[in-house]
Amino acid sequence: MTSSISDNVRLDVEVPKRFPLGEPVPITLALRNSGDRHVDLYVTGRPIAFDIVITAPDETVVWRRQKGRTIAAILQVLELKPHSTLELRDDWMQRSDSGVPVEPGTYFVRGELPIERQPPLVSSTATLELV
Repeated sequence: MTSSISDNVRLDVEVPKRFPLGEPVPITLALRNSGDRHVDLYVTGRPIAFDIVITAPDETVVWRRQKGRTIAAILQVLELKPHSTLELRDDWMQRSDSGVPVEPGTYFVRGELPIERQPPLVSSTATLELV
């Protein structure tokens, strides 16, 4: 998370702690405004161009949602009302960026939301074990 937008806005990543090998892993990014005022964020893409990053224990990037994707150069204003949450979802098909199925084990998941003229909002990292 970056506090340059607002100390009340944060990006959380939600992923199961353990998941069966070979099944699509549901991942949710929750953009939360815990404050009493609305916050305007200028985001790119339609739909919103968020990223999910999966890394191995040695911090090697295994998969990025946005790798190889074209992002529409459309800027939109996203209004987060007070005490509201916007959820962005995707599934990880348990493949690396090169398309190879991943091995069982521990992986780390984080979310990123690019915003105009500022560093992206970055979630904390969640642990995922594929069994």
